[in-house]
Amino acid sequence: MGPTEADQPGSRQAGWQRALILAWISGTLVLQVPFQLKFKLGNGAFGYNLMIGLALILIGIATIAGFTRLIRILSRRDAPVEQRVRRSSVFSLGLTTALFITALIAPGGNFVFYFVGLGLLVAWIGHTSFCIIRARDTGRSGTLLVRLRNRVRALARQPWPFNGIFWLLVFLALVAKDLFTITEIDGATSMETLFLVVGRLLTNAAFTLLLVFAVQILLVLAPRCLRWSVFAVASFIPVLVISSF
Repeated sequence: MGPTEADQPGSRQAGWQRALILAWISGTLVLQVPFQLKFKLGNGAFGYNLMIGLALILIGIATIAGFTRLIRILSRRDAPVEQRVRRSSVFSLGLTTALFITALIAPGGNFVFYFVGLGLLVAWIGHTSFCIIRARDTGRSGTLLVRLRNRVRALARQPWPFNGIFWLLVFLALVAKDLFTITEIDGATSMETLFLVVGRLLTNAAFTLLLVFAVQILLVLAPRCLRWSVFAVASFIPVLVISSF
């Protein structure tokens, strides 16, 4: 079989795949770079640094990759706007990613590269938003809310890859960790211990549910070639729980 349109250089699909991959990488780095250079905790806080770092990665990816997918949906029916936004996204996100990586690997860390990349990222968001709003004002882009609603419905109808046994083990590991901590408390009455156990059970259930939704959000936003990384990172969650003992 010959190459499909999505595989041809310069095609819409290939261009957006490059933009989504770059959005994924830049989203990973946008909050991680300042954390690693300036704000991470000192020695003995490896587990906390790892958990904070993963949370920052999730927020960055959800913001940048989510915005990239949004502008892709909003510009789909207007070919000139779609082409302009797609090319701007590939160029800006590629340069931003290069600047973030340079800031991270530069000797001693260099915030100049980071702030230049951050400024470029803000300029890209403003430029693409202006292009889409202008297209909407001229009536060429269709009804944006209708397209967004249809997209959300389509995503809601898609089945979720869900491993119940894995998440049950994560929940049990969290509960075991807290029960171990509770047993170390001296002087607590039976009623106080009971309330502590119930409280930690509910808290860990909510936290596990939050992790499930976080992984699903990452899977929705990830390009197909990078979805393996979501499962790889999720598989380390039990390691994080164990490291917090």
